[in-house]
Amino acid sequence: MTVSDYSNKKRQYKPTKEHLFIFPDSESMITSILFLYRHKYNFKSMLYKTENDYRLIIKCKRIKAPLLCLNEFCKRHSSNIIEAAFTKEYGKLLISKNTIKTIGKYFFKET
Repeated sequence: MTVSDYSNKKRQYKPTKEHLFIFPDSESMITSILFLYRHKYNFKSMLYKTENDYRLIIKCKRIKAPLLCLNEFCKRHSSNIIEAAFTKEYGKLLISKNTIKTIGKYFFKET
């Protein structure tokens, strides 16, 4: 019988990043969130409203392909922690958690 020694392997910690997507209007914001909801992607997320736009903050360890599709709808994407902190400080929090699931339940229509 062979026993593997896993105690020598170090587990690598990958910090969670916050990806900020800035939308010019509610229509583009809802469309992009419905895209994620329709394809069953449920990331940890928060939604903010600032004076000129809607801001979606998604938390994940690394950017994933479905999130890159949001660039079609948003006017800007950023992984800068300062911009995310600014949004949290000065933006109005609309949905504090599960933004994709919350908006998806209310706006998704099966075809």
